[in-house]
Amino acid sequence: MSSTTVDPSDVTVVMQGPRTPLTLDAAASVRRHLPGTHLVLSTWTDTDVDDLDVDAVAFSDDPGSFVSTTIKGIAGPPINTNRMVVSTVAGLRLADRPYVLKLRTDSLVEHAGALRLMAQLSPTRGEWALFDHLVGVSSVYTRNPLKTPTGCFHPADTIQFGHTADLLMLWDVPPMPASDADYFPDDDTRPVWSVTSQRYYPEQWLFISALRKRYTVEFDHRAVFTSEAFEASNRSVAQNFLVAEPWQMGVRVPHLEQQLRWNEDPICVMTHPIWHQLHVDATTTVRERPWVATA
Repeated sequence: MSSTTVDPSDVTVVMQGPRTPLTLDAAASVRRHLPGTHLVLSTWTDTDVDDLDVDAVAFSDDPGSFVSTTIKGIAGPPINTNRMVVSTVAGLRLADRPYVLKLRTDSLVEHAGALRLMAQLSPTRGEWALFDHLVGVSSVYTRNPLKTPTGCFHPADTIQFGHTADLLMLWDVPPMPASDADYFPDDDTRPVWSVTSQRYYPEQWLFISALRKRYTVEFDHRAVFTSEAFEASNRSVAQNFLVAEPWQMGVRVPHLEQQLRWNEDPICVMTHPIWHQLHVDATTTVRERPWVATA
């Protein structure tokens, strides 16, 4: 890993989401391992924050979640897309420094690897280039569409870092409509590999909405399973993001890591070596987009 690092005084850390049992430790871990950064908490109105060591707080009204269904109308996991967008954008709007590290309120910082990775974020290039520079994301959960049929256009929304303007480009998107939560209401017509009724995963809604600011992306739902979608997904992710492992960033989300097997290739996850191979190919070869640009 390069010894070059971004100066902490140039970084805002945005910790977003509801207060959790780990939030006190999360804030303390930022102070311990990233001294000199500007720490912003973005959470919901009426949250008790008096005991948290942060520099600024963005309070937002909770937009709530949508309910998805699984087989026979059984309730699935809540869809928190709009919660993530509202709390993250509110925090980013308080970021007055050139770089941002976006954390969850249940994540823990263990070392300053993210600052070193920030210094490696090169300018974007390629037919899907959206940001000025690469945006760093965690491999937990940046999905590999070749491993899962619903994994296209799915960079992780858990831990992210990069230039402040680029993060705003990614997150400042329209809210997800309620109709997308019940896009596949009927078990009989739902694609066999789309277990729940939702149209997109939150990560997909975020990235596709950002891409559509500049390009036409004809990706109707997360169960599209074509070679054209796989190629567009891999190239757009590789051209716009740097995928890093938790140990490289020095940031962990313990709740999510319990689901992964780090001594082998984790199921569905795009690891750093896989991303690196895709990035080299996607930035050294020129291809036409399968869908026409709008700008």
